[in-house]
Amino acid sequence: MTARDVDLVNDANSTKERRVMTREDALALPPVVNISTAAEVLGLGRSAAYELVRNGQWPTPILRLGRLIKVPTAPLIALVGIDAQVHATAS
Repeated sequence: MTARDVDLVNDANSTKERRVMTREDALALPPVVNISTAAEVLGLGRSAAYELVRNGQWPTPILRLGRLIKVPTAPLIALVGIDAQVHATAS
């Protein structure tokens, strides 16, 4: 992992490394992702993402399949301002 791929998040008690998803990474995602991957797209931790889902505050539609929580990718990448159509026609 290069310095470009790592975002250092500093808090008062520790230093944590969190991978930063690039535009290309986001566009390469499958149509539906798990909550951990969706959290990565938004720059959130896994626990924070599950808390937002639990409280009904997750910012995109979610699919509950039994105990599984899945997130459609299209609204997720639209939320972060990536236009998938422009990328698809440019390729």
